[in-house]
Amino acid sequence: VIPIIALSILCRLIWHSLRQLPVTYLHGGNRSHDQVTCMIIAQMIVVIITSFPSAVYSVYTISTRTIIKSLWRLAVETLANTVAVLIDFLTHAIMFYVYLIASKGFYQNVKTMFHAGFQRIARLCPQLFVNAQVIIPLV
Repeated sequence: VIPIIALSILCRLIWHSLRQLPVTYLHGGNRSHDQVTCMIIAQMIVVIITSFPSAVYSVYTISTRTIIKSLWRLAVETLANTVAVLIDFLTHAIMFYVYLIASKGFYQNVKTMFHAGFQRIARLCPQLFVNAQVIIPLV
């Protein structure tokens, strides 16, 4: 719950500070704060969805802590906890892709960065990119 509240506060502050800036258009496209708003909304949706299983498991654990449990039930609860934690970790793994989908400007920056990196590698190691013809013998 605390990460969602902290994220909400920080997103609100970012959005508020962007509204203070003059509205500018990026290459005739969307305004920058429109893209950031879309990214913030997408981020909040992903965080809420991926943290929901952990929150449900925490409520379940607190409400059943006084019950004597069988080994089978403890194993199932441990499995449920592991799945909830893995889904919770997806928050951090998936944000890059959420930003790529939500923001055209972010996508263009990443594309430019990878293109520049590829060109740099090609310049430093030209032997990696030689068009070698592979001859496959006919049987």
